[in-house]
Amino acid sequence: MDSSSWILPVVIVVALVITASYFFGRRENAAIMRVCAAATEKVLKPLDQSYTWVGGYVGYKAQYKVKDDIFKVVRATLHLKPRMSLLYYP
Repeated sequence: MDSSSWILPVVIVVALVITASYFFGRRENAAIMRVCAAATEKVLKPLDQSYTWVGGYVGYKAQYKVKDDIFKVVRATLHLKPRMSLLYYP
């Protein structure tokens, strides 16, 4: 058995692991963002809200218009770990 006969199966397995980690990490980040946005909206009770995605599934920037004498607009930024990229980790 030469060395080139086992390289292709190893590459295929590594590619499958990287692909699976992308989809699971993306789903986890989306769930975390959903929970954080819902909690923030529950606390602030905004009149209007606007979300801008940052880097796909890495986070978002939010702008909430609130009915308050002191604060008219609340801005928030959420950045998460890049769980969808297994190769990003050192």
